[in-house]
Amino acid sequence: MSEVFVTVNGKERVVSFINSDKVIVDGKEYSYDFSSENEFHFFLRLNKKTFDITKVVKDKNKIAILTEGNYFECKVRTKLEKNAETILAHSEKSHHKEDVVSPMPGMVLKILKNENEEITIGEPVLILEAMKMENEVTSPYSGLLKKIYVSENTPVEKGTKLFRIE
Repeated sequence: MSEVFVTVNGKERVVSFINSDKVIVDGKEYSYDFSSENEFHFFLRLNKKTFDITKVVKDKNKIAILTEGNYFECKVRTKLEKNAETILAHSEKSHHKEDVVSPMPGMVLKILKNENEEITIGEPVLILEAMKMENEVTSPYSGLLKKIYVSENTPVEKGTKLFRIE
């Protein structure tokens, strides 16, 4: 029996393939048949329901599918890939110590996080207004937001230290 972890629109499900026509999804067994018309058009039968699926490739493990007028972003990983991703995320967190600087002159409008708060890669930390546009400044790494060097409603120049991630 092989097992994969499928994340659909942010929700992870465990899919276990019992044999060539039986699958278990989150503990519920289904009979299935999967066929392809071409590399982007597929048919999936789960029990007695058939889904017409169009696939858009995003990268190696991430795809987007369209079925019955609904759009889903999916990520498929084996147990080994999931474990490696977890290990890598922890190693990234422990190895990076970095001050994040302002990419442009502007005004710090809002600070969204607090010092000593855990943050993840890509998470917004503050809002910087520049040229009448609001820009989210995000964390380049997962880790601890160790220090915030600025306060709300203060002007900053390009290169000014905004916050530190450890």
